[in-house]
Amino acid sequence: MTQQQQNNPPPPDWNAEVRWTLGEDRSFACPVCRTTAKQAFHLSLEVWPGRYWDLFRCRSCASLSFPDGCAGDYEAEWVSPSFQAFRERRYIEVGAALDVILQPLYRVAHTAVGRYLEVGAGYGFSVDFARAQLGWDAYGIDPAPEAKRGAEALGWRLLPAYLGPDLELPGGCFDLVLASEVIEHLADPHRFLEDIKPAVASNGVLIITTPDAGAVTPDAAHPDLTGLLAPGWHLVLFNQDSLTDLLAEHGFEHREVHRDGQSLIAVASMTKQDQPPAGGLDRHAYQAYLDRRRVDLKDHASLSVSLNYRLYKDLVNQGRFDEAGTILVDLNDAFRRHFSIDFDIPDSVEPAYPSPTDNAALSRLSPMNLPGAAYFRGIHAFLGERDNAAALAYYRLAVRGFVQLHRLFDSAALPDAEAGQLLERLGHNIAMVCSPGDASEVFNALTAVEQCHRNLEAAQRQALEVLLNRGMLDAADLLLSRFHSGLGTGLYADLKRYHRKVETFVAAVNGGDMKAASGAVDQLRADAATLDLAKGFAGVLLQYHTAILASLEGRPNPALFRQSAAAAAELAGRLRDRGVAADWAEDYYVAAVFQELKAGGQDAEQHVTGTLANRIQEAKARMGEQVATKLQQKMKVSKM
Repeated sequence: MTQQQQNNPPPPDWNAEVRWTLGEDRSFACPVCRTTAKQAFHLSLEVWPGRYWDLFRCRSCASLSFPDGCAGDYEAEWVSPSFQAFRERRYIEVGAALDVILQPLYRVAHTAVGRYLEVGAGYGFSVDFARAQLGWDAYGIDPAPEAKRGAEALGWRLLPAYLGPDLELPGGCFDLVLASEVIEHLADPHRFLEDIKPAVASNGVLIITTPDAGAVTPDAAHPDLTGLLAPGWHLVLFNQDSLTDLLAEHGFEHREVHRDGQSLIAVASMTKQDQPPAGGLDRHAYQAYLDRRRVDLKDHASLSVSLNYRLYKDLVNQGRFDEAGTILVDLNDAFRRHFSIDFDIPDSVEPAYPSPTDNAALSRLSPMNLPGAAYFRGIHAFLGERDNAAALAYYRLAVRGFVQLHRLFDSAALPDAEAGQLLERLGHNIAMVCSPGDASEVFNALTAVEQCHRNLEAAQRQALEVLLNRGMLDAADLLLSRFHSGLGTGLYADLKRYHRKVETFVAAVNGGDMKAASGAVDQLRADAATLDLAKGFAGVLLQYHTAILASLEGRPNPALFRQSAAAAAELAGRLRDRGVAADWAEDYYVAAVFQELKAGGQDAEQHVTGTLANRIQEAKARMGEQVATKLQQKMKVSKM
């Protein structure tokens, strides 16, 4: 690899301007297919403030390239020491998606790998995983200072140099060579493959990951687009065909290039390889790695909170709450030891994210995964501990933290993908646990989404669906009126009107107004079919109170109540599967079964025999022990 020097641009700015205005085509040799015809102007990207590079698309192979760019000086500390330290903390604590980083290692059969090399290893998590978890003889190549610090912290073997013909590789070639997010940084991809091919054993595998040129389109989200382009640092972007052809030209007889989101993953070899078992990353091995290394590295502040957080998050996502609780103890300890944060008392925690302009600011910085930890702690409290109040307290902490974290990342021109995605879910999560009296928490979360320039409509839609399913209609109305979004018209306006009509019908039934109630039933049923609401909150209310109406009119019908109970049970199951509180649906189920038995003439004294016993067993099997107990208690205390 040729080491080219330049006046390095500032850190990649994910707020950099992208201009799609039509520019002039230019003649130069495509760095991928070497075609010398005119290249088509694609876009113009701000690299330094007020300075732009033009990106061109090859008319022959459709690769994208910046002809005015040259490879950066990766040996230099190209930002201030304090800002570099901040960037490394951000990478360790939230930026490094370790499961994504490790995915390429599962594109090969591990039985064929003994020696592993990563070119452009960065901080080195994949080298550390290969060494510590997979037992491979693992090395990383990278001249960057952050690679040296990563190797020192994690204990992996680093070759602090550029790959090239003059670099002597320890032990010769390797069974698996990974170059993840490297080739796009180089002006001459052919030279790169000439340099890397001798490192691959004759029966070995080369894996390359790189951004997909096909994702660079005008309709791409701006942070995604600038992430693909990395202003001032990415020089050549490939598509599936052009990368396949490049590998073939350099003698890799067997090659597969897959699209994975906005990236390409190429697996190439000189000889045919056995296919690994399907399934991707082995999460058991991933969790075992996190579990081991969080203990080994407990005295390193960022790595300690990072590894504990990632393991805790993974276990919560899998619903393994007992195991997650064990890790939570150590995560709490890491927060307390290294950052003086008492995570056990969320209302006492105030995240601090000052701008990283000097070392003093860095020392005051809260762990950047604190809001994420609060988010997953809230899920744990709600689903694992059935403690809505604790869940709400942690969700509040997550909102406070994500807002401040957004301001910090925005001021540093850095992306905040995970923070943004979790923030967009918080209105939904809070709607699941709040009571009608604290529904304002939903609005606070959605206001935070709006302040952070996230996808407010998607966040609103998720929260609205929960509020409507929980029957919190006043909160849903207030939400629609407060944010003045397009959701207030069309489908959601129809939903809102329908729910209000059902409320009016219920009030008429409960008030004994038979004429008003009877006249509304047929129209409500027709509207429910039109709006596909038969299985929702309003549908359950309509079925139950229609059955009540028939009883009040002297036509008691057990079948109607049984249908109502089935609808309530089905909805409760769907709500529980989505993590939504289903208490009210369970209560309607109990009430419907009680009314079914009453309409059928069951005697309250028969609560341990006959039809009632069967229904209690059915409730236990379908709804759980708690609901069956509610039904049994209702029969005992009620006089039929």
